[in-house]
Amino acid sequence: MYKGVVLIKLLIYIGLLIPFIIFPKYDTREPKMIFALVIALLVSLLSIFRGKFRKFNNCWLFIFLGYIVISLSLIPHIYTVDEYLVIPDIWKPIFNVTVFSLFIVSVASIKFTKKELLNLTNFIINLSVIISIYTILQYLGIEQFFSIDGSPFPQAFMGNPGVNGTFLAMIVPLAFFIDYKKGIFIAIAIVLTNSQVAIGAMLISLIVVSVIKKRYYWIALILAALGVGFFKFNDNGRIQEWIKIIKLILKRPYTGYGMGAFQDIYTKISPEWLQAHNDYIEILFNTGIIGFLILGMFIFNVIRGHHRSINKYYIGSLIALLVAALGWFPFQLGAHIYYGCFIIGILMGGKNEIT
Repeated sequence: MYKGVVLIKLLIYIGLLIPFIIFPKYDTREPKMIFALVIALLVSLLSIFRGKFRKFNNCWLFIFLGYIVISLSLIPHIYTVDEYLVIPDIWKPIFNVTVFSLFIVSVASIKFTKKELLNLTNFIINLSVIISIYTILQYLGIEQFFSIDGSPFPQAFMGNPGVNGTFLAMIVPLAFFIDYKKGIFIAIAIVLTNSQVAIGAMLISLIVVSVIKKRYYWIALILAALGVGFFKFNDNGRIQEWIKIIKLILKRPYTGYGMGAFQDIYTKISPEWLQAHNDYIEILFNTGIIGFLILGMFIFNVIRGHHRSINKYYIGSLIALLVAALGWFPFQLGAHIYYGCFIIGILMGGKNEIT
């Protein structure tokens, strides 16, 4: 039984290497998502096989899973959009959601010691420092293997400056308050990506953690001042598209169009918009108000139920992910969703503390 726990923890460590997963001639996002799914599935199956699942004190996750399955019979599978016949691919997203949900429960079921959690956290921070070094080298033009032609902004191993920046933004709250020098270094890399979403997510998460910790109000004030200087709002056409998407949502507000329907349906209207660049609007589109509220209750209970018993830094990381989802699509990116589910699992573990 002990060997089973060790193997599960080893797999979790291996999964944390997802940001570095690439495959020649493929979009960097696809290999990362496949690797994330494989590791999450292995961890989940091994946890089930070894009988390691513990009671999970957030029923909303299972209610959401039940809802998306039941909604299959409620939502018509064929739509006509601007004279196009559309058959949404519903099974792939349902599979993904199920696997990552089981992964959350698996992580929450593991009893990490204080030393183990600290080692995991430092491992995550050090990986992000490596990514940040690579980011800075790209910005200086020293490294060009993964550079985008014509783009002055670095994306490291992520394939896009925004993807790179939003991922690093999740790690800053952990790094800044455990080893502030590394936190500052990662923050510099985020600024160099020029991703306004990432910069905003980083600043808001650090302000939230500063206020929660109560000892760092001065940091919150400095960060707020820096935010005014660095953050220049540019929606890049997002708001115009969001208005069009919301109009479609209003036609099917309660149950939505079905899991995975956005990419199949909306691309017939705006072919270049494979994602809404706002995960909340996309969730509304796919699952309707019912699914959106259920998922919202799950996240609310993660934060409300454990913000006093768990390390505040992980709350900050979750906040960064949630803020990034307002202007990006981190819930659909392999590295982001793996780390996000890991963070939620740690928070739901309830008794894990770093300090």
